[in-house]
Amino acid sequence: MSLKTILLADNDKSERSRQKKMLSQLGYATVYEAGSIEQAIDTYKARTPDLVIIRIEPPEKPSSDSDFNGIQVLKALKDINGSALFLMATHSGSDAIVIHAIQGGINEMVVLPLHPDRLKDAIKKLLGQ
Repeated sequence: MSLKTILLADNDKSERSRQKKMLSQLGYATVYEAGSIEQAIDTYKARTPDLVIIRIEPPEKPSSDSDFNGIQVLKALKDINGSALFLMATHSGSDAIVIHAIQGGINEMVVLPLHPDRLKDAIKKLLGQ
């Protein structure tokens, strides 16, 4: 596998840590983390990762961090690079969330909690590995 860089954008630090560990076990050594919109933008501009994994939740499941909204992060990063690749991670597979995310530019989705095989397959599909 060629080395690819990934940015995890999720306000839940323990979830980012879990995902980072899983990605490491799958062979992705360079994983950046962002817990806010500002961190995601700054890290994306500084590192230009190959893939962004972003958590997007329905409005009825408000984030514990009012500064984090997955759709806003997605839009901000798409404004920086319209061809960036995004993998949505969500607890909800509802049609409204999926449609909203697709309209925002998401390329693929996985339902949380992440399973290593599903994550690996989605990343391979996006990165062509």
